[in-house]
Amino acid sequence: MRSLDDLLRSGHVSRAGRQILYYLFGQFPDSVDIDSGKFADFGDDGDFIDAVEALRDEGLILYEQFVRDGIHPPAFVTASLSVKGERLIREPPSDHLI
Repeated sequence: MRSLDDLLRSGHVSRAGRQILYYLFGQFPDSVDIDSGKFADFGDDGDFIDAVEALRDEGLILYEQFVRDGIHPPAFVTASLSVKGERLIREPPSDHLI
C-alpha cells in the first residue's frame, strides 16, 4: 500500500483531501456528514467535491449519499474512513520501518 506522502506527491490526494482524511480519522469509527464549510483549504465547492471524490476513488473513504440542493453547501452524507484509509493514517508504510 502506498503511503499518504506518496499519494500527496503523486497528486492523487490533495492537501485539502488530507485535511478531510484527518478529520474523518478523528471521528473514526463513526460516520459523519461533511460539507465544505467544515474545512478551510477549499477555494470553492468544486474543489471540495473533487477532493472527496479523489479520496473515494483511492478507496480511502466511503459515503452513503451526495447532496447538492443549491441552497446549502454540497454535503456527503454518512462519510467515514474505509479500512484502507484508517490503516494509511494509523500505520507507517512497511518500507519506512527499521
